Amino acid sequence: MVAVRFFFTKMGKLRWGICTAGKIAQDFSNAICDLKDHAIQAIASRSLERAEELAEKVGAKSSYGSYDSLAADPNVDIVYIGSVNIAHIPLCKLFLNAKKHVLCEKPLGVHSKEVGEAIEVARQNGVFFMEGLWSRFFPAYDKIRKLLLDGEIGDVKFITADFCLNGTSSGICHDKSVGDGALYNIGIYPIQLATMVLGPNPTLVQGVGGMTQTGVDEICSITLKYPDHKIATMVTSIAADSNNVASIVGTTGRINLTDSFHALSKVELVRGFPAPGMFEKEVFEFPLPTSERSFNYPGSVGFQYQANAVKEAIDEGRTEHPLLTWSETLAIHKIMDKLRHDVGYYRPEEENEKEGSV
Repeated sequence: MVAVRFFFTKMGKLRWGICTAGKIAQDFSNAICDLKDHAIQAIASRSLERAEELAEKVGAKSSYGSYDSLAADPNVDIVYIGSVNIAHIPLCKLFLNAKKHVLCEKPLGVHSKEVGEAIEVARQNGVFFMEGLWSRFFPAYDKIRKLLLDGEIGDVKFITADFCLNGTSSGICHDKSVGDGALYNIGIYPIQLATMVLGPNPTLVQGVGGMTQTGVDEICSITLKYPDHKIATMVTSIAADSNNVASIVGTTGRINLTDSFHALSKVELVRGFPAPGMFEKEVFEFPLPTSERSFNYPGSVGFQYQANAVKEAIDEGRTEHPLLTWSETLAIHKIMDKLRHDVGYYRPEEENEKEGSV
């Protein structure tokens, strides 16, 4: 059940604080700064100069050279966190304890134990808290959920997906000290697709892959098994580029996610056997919002969907979003823990678990 606290329900514009001024925070700010029901109140960075520069571009009223100052700003309702992965949980706790709502970029944490700790802090403070898995809020994902609910492909039997990017050309780092790696940076996207469709509690989780010389996972083949012989098989890698597509296959048809399924704009519904004249196909397109602003990453204007969903949940007095609950978020991170360990990727604080697994 989704927890509800009405005391913090806000009226009017949702006032955002942006934590860090890096590329992803720039994109999030550019995406939402022109939305009528949102206002960027403040930018915080360890560099005051960078905070001021981004604040000027997006019309923020305040700039801070420390995160504590952002936490203390009484005019900020919610904080978006776009820091390096390893800093996510400490920053979440800082702002949650300051009674701020929090939207934190994925991955929420680098292991499930700390994710659970942050969720408990949010629960104790009665504020909204969500991991920034923006995919869930794209109109194309709404269409997928409706097609499944309407039984358009019968009983779902398996999911296939690949999400692989060449880390050198895409800018994805291989730095273990800041919590990088294939699963953290991009593998979470196919995993969330599987948990959305088949549920957050597979009966078997298995990963096969290899590590980079810097000590993070370079590639991972993912198998999730569910009751009634349902399977999700996926691959993620930061060593090469792939098609980055997915298929949800049922007894009477399939749903194809045909273009960068983490920021999806097109869905194919295929009914029947895949032979000439034996199947029919419908294509549903959902163009991204238009924007005159520039972005660092393709599709980033789609952050608007997530921001609007967050505001709606807060206006309804929710502390969790029904499309991405705390329990599912924790389950996703437990899955990623198991997959990382299967590949051989342990965080420094997990060394005892590594020794016990030998």
